[in-house]
Amino acid sequence: MCKEGEQMDICINFKVIPIVKIDIAGVDTSDIERCMQKFFDENHYSIDERMKYVEDCLTDIVRTAARTKGISFTDSSLENQALEANQDCSENHDLLSEAEKIYIHDYSDKAEVTIKQKLVSGEINLEDVFKGGFTEIYKKIGFENLGIKSLKGGKQKNIAKENLLQYLQLQSVQNKKRALQLVDVYEVPRYIEKIDRRGKNGFYKERVNPILLDYFSKQDRNTIFTSVTDLAKIIGLVNRNYRKISYKELVAIDSRYTKSKVNDLYYRCKPLQEDIIFKALDTLQNEYRLIDYYNNHYIFTESGNHTSTQLEDKLIRKMERKVMNEYGYKMISSVFRHKQEKAFYSRVVQLINEQLNTDWIGYRKQIQIDIDTDDFLETIHELNITNESIMTSKREVSERFIQRVQNRTEYDYQRTNGNADMILDEWNNTEKDIWLKKYPKLKELEENGIVDIEKFKPKPFRYYEDYLEIEYELINLLLRTISNQAGNNEDIENIFG
Repeated sequence: MCKEGEQMDICINFKVIPIVKIDIAGVDTSDIERCMQKFFDENHYSIDERMKYVEDCLTDIVRTAARTKGISFTDSSLENQALEANQDCSENHDLLSEAEKIYIHDYSDKAEVTIKQKLVSGEINLEDVFKGGFTEIYKKIGFENLGIKSLKGGKQKNIAKENLLQYLQLQSVQNKKRALQLVDVYEVPRYIEKIDRRGKNGFYKERVNPILLDYFSKQDRNTIFTSVTDLAKIIGLVNRNYRKISYKELVAIDSRYTKSKVNDLYYRCKPLQEDIIFKALDTLQNEYRLIDYYNNHYIFTESGNHTSTQLEDKLIRKMERKVMNEYGYKMISSVFRHKQEKAFYSRVVQLINEQLNTDWIGYRKQIQIDIDTDDFLETIHELNITNESIMTSKREVSERFIQRVQNRTEYDYQRTNGNADMILDEWNNTEKDIWLKKYPKLKELEENGIVDIEKFKPKPFRYYEDYLEIEYELINLLLRTISNQAGNNEDIENIFG
């Protein structure tokens, strides 16, 4: 309890949900945190619902504090102003929380911003079918946002199509001639691949394709089941420590290597790895005609494990979409950004078991690749692929990928901390005075110890000053390859169905 005249600081934080942290003047609140966390998880509260719940609790606290101080709310003026100010804070939070659900890589990119704004507003949604094909999508996004002046002429439409596919993953709809379905909105636009301005014949295509050709040619199976992480190790994007070394082992190396910082690195690497690997697989499938690959799942059940059927894949996507709606997310990447993978996928499995009355334990994404090794030998000879060229390519791929991850890490750091500074500057320079003018009796509430105007001061998230240094160290530990790691894939596991 606080003594007379003292003020108690109460901080409830769940901006990085689902973690709830409560700080009440340094008191041990772990039991309260666990109870509140359990309540939120069981009821699948979104961040906005959590905010509303806490606001209701704090409203009761304000009233109780007022009665304790002997202040009457008979005319409701003070109470109303406090609650109106709280409501303003809530509305601002709603806008911020909505923005947090969608990652904007480059705010100067009109196409990216427009597409993701339309996703947030519901004007476009994942799994939408555009019966008019690309033309309908151009009109929906706005051709002026896709680098063209009009839709007249084949050249203009080809430019628009190439630009559009940097942001959206689309697939044809069976039995419908022109129709396209929106499968995904890329978190990091694919144009980042064109760092060296060499387009389709660029850096990765010249190096990654030969590495994969060499790897596939040495397999003694016609069907390989693998993953993005495994292929990332094979081509040299990461080393054998990546997602193998435990959080506990990393903290033992350096206490600063926390789970949160490691997950930040994994989160940044994931879309970049997928972009590079799936582009390479597309080339080997569509241009060289050497492989056929499919994205499916490996399902773990009480009665045995198996590769998913097409119907099971559709059901998984359907249930993931349903749980995303429960969380209030438009993109699956939001789940990873908020560190909610475990709770998210547990909920998906629960819904699937309820619908099918089955015994799933879990599932994971996998890539099924059908190959004919005899066809690879001729291509390898034509491309003059040697062990020495493979080793050189892996080193070059590793260095280029590390640079991309470092660039994105630095960009995130500067953008996040820059936004935090801007928000605080705006509060100090203008917003604080606006609040006091709008709610003049807040000063009376503050003088009576009920409200501290500084409590309404925004607390934007910002990275610590040593964040970049730690992330770069983790990049060296988990990504950078050395000669024996780049050429040795003994630790790579393939699951053969």
